[in-house]
Amino acid sequence: MEPLIRAISSGSTSFDLHGKKIRILAYADDLVLTVDDPESLQGMLDATSQATDWMGLYFNAKKCATLHIDGSKRDSIQTTGFQIQGEPVIPLAEGQAYQRLGTPTGFRFRQTPEDTIQEIWQDAAKIDASLLALWQKINALNTFLILRISFILRGSAVAKVPLNKADKIIRQLVKKWLFLPQRASNELVYIAHRHGGTIVTRMADLCDVAVITYAFCLLTCPNATVRNIAASTHQPFTPIGNIANYVFLMPSDLKPDFAPLIICTLFPDNQKLLCSNSVHFFLTSS
Repeated sequence: MEPLIRAISSGSTSFDLHGKKIRILAYADDLVLTVDDPESLQGMLDATSQATDWMGLYFNAKKCATLHIDGSKRDSIQTTGFQIQGEPVIPLAEGQAYQRLGTPTGFRFRQTPEDTIQEIWQDAAKIDASLLALWQKINALNTFLILRISFILRGSAVAKVPLNKADKIIRQLVKKWLFLPQRASNELVYIAHRHGGTIVTRMADLCDVAVITYAFCLLTCPNATVRNIAASTHQPFTPIGNIANYVFLMPSDLKPDFAPLIICTLFPDNQKLLCSNSVHFFLTSS
């Protein structure tokens, strides 16, 4: 892949992202090409085709897709045709998505993995109807079902409502397996084993943890380009109420693997400054 990436990166066209020139994003055998105009993208695809022909590699055009967004027009999505190695590439329309690294990517597309959540419901019902022992059912739930959605949460904007519904169904099943009435405290489902619980993690909480973790990894990424772009996207956030602003501070003299995020709460009179190292972060995006 390195000769191919070098051939693509040798051109002069690129996409400006917060002052940084981005031409290609690569992970394993997945490539994303970004430019400002369709002619330049086709030129990059032609250069890619020449490099792969020289190496004896072939792209499956049916597994590739293009997304052309023109914000100056009423219909932002343009179904511009592109080719790679002489084969047409599928253009994405508004509402359509392309699965990249397990994450649906598109324009105005809901990334909530409702199909995956539905499968978790169905598999939880199968575990409930199985002949497994009660502790085995709980173990299977934690090992195979809850963690199934964790990867998707890392790179997707997931709505909380479907996750809360799934958590409710799982909570009802766990109480059933523990021979508890449904009116019993929910904490028994979530607390640790040593306290008498089943340590089942709420998927809605996993969503919050994924957002915090992903943001922290971006802000402390060893790659300077990624780190600077993530920092430049931060904007002040003004919530409803008497709190004026949330400010994020990160000690620059600490190593990224343990540098804490410090949250400062500024009140309107600017006379009080409250700092916390709590994990309850307020994250913003551009």
